[in-house]
Amino acid sequence: MKNIDKEIISLIEKYPFLTDPITLFKTDSNLEKIDYKSWFLDINYPEINKYKKQTKTINLKLNNILDKIKKTNFKDKFIKKEYIKRIKDFKKITKLIKIFNKKNEKQKQILLNSYFHINLKKIWKILKNKNKLINYFQTKEIILKNKEKSYLNKTIINSKQIKKYFEEALKYLNLDKNWEVKIGDTTSIVHTNFNKNWWKIIIPQSRKISLKKLIELIIHEIDWHCVQFSNANWLFSWSIRFSNSEALLEWYAIFLEYSLSSKYFWENKIKQLINKKQLHYKFITWKISLNKLIDNYKWNLYRLFRWFKNIKKYWNYKDLVYLEWISNIIKKIEKYWNFLNLIKIGTINKKYIKKHWTQTIKNNFKLETTSAIHILNKILKENEKHINN
Repeated sequence: MKNIDKEIISLIEKYPFLTDPITLFKTDSNLEKIDYKSWFLDINYPEINKYKKQTKTINLKLNNILDKIKKTNFKDKFIKKEYIKRIKDFKKITKLIKIFNKKNEKQKQILLNSYFHINLKKIWKILKNKNKLINYFQTKEIILKNKEKSYLNKTIINSKQIKKYFEEALKYLNLDKNWEVKIGDTTSIVHTNFNKNWWKIIIPQSRKISLKKLIELIIHEIDWHCVQFSNANWLFSWSIRFSNSEALLEWYAIFLEYSLSSKYFWENKIKQLINKKQLHYKFITWKISLNKLIDNYKWNLYRLFRWFKNIKKYWNYKDLVYLEWISNIIKKIEKYWNFLNLIKIGTINKKYIKKHWTQTIKNNFKLETTSAIHILNKILKENEKHINN
């Protein structure tokens, strides 16, 4: 098994897009709103062009690993099945690269939806019953003062300062022995090197964020993912990011982030998310035209249409899956309160989690115990001291 893991890790290190296909969609094209109204985008993706000639070689390596997995005896048949599914997920991405510039984009959309496990029927149902989600995060509790909110929103910090606060948050949770925070050439914050005793969090070199965003990142990345990865007894290499694992990894991280925003910043982030997706829903159900969608869309249009050229027929569904995830987590929280501890130690094995979920007395998670609130209080005290001096 260790040899197979090494092969998978080596392949992912050489071709990181297998686990994060978003890295393929950096573009050197600069688009204006008027470009989208042409209904056909002439976008160049250098990374797609770079790897197109290598898909045959990558597939040969994937097939070789797949054969070895099939011939290997596993103590747990479930894990063997998940390894096989994982390699098949990787092959979807190589196929996507191969067909990327073809005129018929339907196959590309099917592949992407399959890779991200997007259930559109479930998402449309959630949008129809959106008030339940919105009401879940409504709060009348006011914790931060207006001037504190303003300070946190307006104060911008760089990657070195982000690194400092991340390290403090890890120390507060006694996780600094497990994690090293580095600044590197990445597009987003990533966790890496799970096959070693010392794990890394890499922060993009050019990243600049508000203090408010810092607190959201800490609760998402440190209070959930780092706690989760540190406790997980299933995690011994990058290869153990099984098929459909992203939803399980992100469920509680998103929930914590949204809870923080509603309670401390009086922002119902789920409402913002639904407003975005409501426009998508109206477009996909033929209630508004593409031009109306473009005119009314206040957010990043490139992100909405990335991966497609014929945008009247095809567009990016990937962001819709967040609605599915947050809806799932709320259902589980309302019914099964021991599931949080279970997904800390067995995130990937969904079958195991389902088997061991039990109905318990509701025991609300306290945001005040997180490292994010510890850092928030520290920042506010430092600012108050600075003002008084």
